[in-house]
Amino acid sequence: MAYPIEILSIGNDLYNKVEKVVSVLNSKQEEFIFLFPPIRIRNKGFSFIREEYNKSELFEFIEQYRLESKGFRPYIIAIVDGKIEGNIFGSTHSKDGIAFFNFVDRKFLNSQYAYIAYYLIRYTLGFIQPIAKTHPDTRGCFFDYKGFKPEIKDSVRQMKPCDEHMRVLQPMLNEEIFDSLILKLGKSVKKMESLWWFYEVVYLLKSEKNPNSQRNVPWVITTLIISLVISIVALYLTKSFDASLISFVVFGLVIFFRNPKWRFFRLGSSLLGMAGLTSLPKITSSLSINLPEKFNFVWGLLIDQTYEVQIGLVISGTILIILDFIKNR
Repeated sequence: MAYPIEILSIGNDLYNKVEKVVSVLNSKQEEFIFLFPPIRIRNKGFSFIREEYNKSELFEFIEQYRLESKGFRPYIIAIVDGKIEGNIFGSTHSKDGIAFFNFVDRKFLNSQYAYIAYYLIRYTLGFIQPIAKTHPDTRGCFFDYKGFKPEIKDSVRQMKPCDEHMRVLQPMLNEEIFDSLILKLGKSVKKMESLWWFYEVVYLLKSEKNPNSQRNVPWVITTLIISLVISIVALYLTKSFDASLISFVVFGLVIFFRNPKWRFFRLGSSLLGMAGLTSLPKITSSLSINLPEKFNFVWGLLIDQTYEVQIGLVISGTILIILDFIKNR
């Protein structure tokens, strides 16, 4: 039977970031199932906010969460959006099946996703063999104490226990667990860290099943930045303003609609905007405004549209907006 490892977010809604990591961890192996709390209790940790978290308070909170939530929750790992006393990455009561680590120290790795995955694997190893303890010296081992926080890079480069801890873990490791937790998932974490720039872009565009209720960066800003970069590259490669503008619009729409939150509302708004754009040539013509020749291609596309197209865009956009309001009210 697979080990169920529940992940709890404390101090903020971090599930959108963790979800992308968990989808990789669960797809690579079958011995461990990393999962989230049901929606009804997912926000229990959001209001537990401190400038600096106390270790004993965190353990008490997680135990209370387990008690109040009921059900079968043998292993819980909490991700804390804040500093923890003692300037540590995290801590665990392995024998009780609970652990936590902070999210703010992700800065010590190139990839925030590798950081999350690393600590999920690290504390899962502790659950398997509770007698495995950290050692003060740095060996590039899961169980390095990492008092000097940049030493986490050594552990991520190795993604395996040292010989001493391998002997401690061995009695609890069957072939499937070793292959899943250390070989397969270890390889995934090292890829996330070494190709961090690639995974940042991939996960940024990845559609979220349970999107964050609070975003640090508005999705529209993210869309504009990425689309602008792509359009500049297109302009540099093709020397064509039209190609640059088309790439900005096309890639912008693709990126924008990857976020499922209020998707139909945004699509409907875009259709209404397009209906408005098709009226611009008539407005500029009536005002005798002359436009630069570089806009001729785009203007030609707009001016060729009939009133039927405009009416169709308005009706379609309105219907989509109404549907989304009904769905999300």
